[in-house]
Amino acid sequence: MKDFELLINEVIRKKPKVVGVYRLIDGLEFKNSNMEYVLSTLKNSGIDIVIYEPNIEVNTYHGFEIVHDIKLFKAISNIIFVNKEDNKLDDIKKIVKI
Repeated sequence: MKDFELLINEVIRKKPKVVGVYRLIDGLEFKNSNMEYVLSTLKNSGIDIVIYEPNIEVNTYHGFEIVHDIKLFKAISNIIFVNKEDNKLDDIKKIVKI
C-alpha cells in the first residue's frame, strides 16, 4: 500500500476538484481493487471521482459517478487515471497519470 499512499498524497497535494478514471470497470467489477482503495480514499478526502465507461448503462458504481460522454469527462476532470495509454486522451496528456 505504500506506493498507493504516495499516489494518494501526490493527488491530494494538487488539490483537484475532480479525479477522473478512464475505463476502470470490466463488466461491473473493478479491474484493480487497489485502485478502488485509492479512489475511496480520495473521495473521503473531499475529491469528487468520476469514471468514464461508455459501455456500462448505470450512472453510479460503488458510489462513484459514471460518465458516458468523453467530452464531458475530459472537461470536468482535473486529473485522469488510466491503466494504459489511449489516443482519445492525447489532447489532455498533461493531466493523465498512468
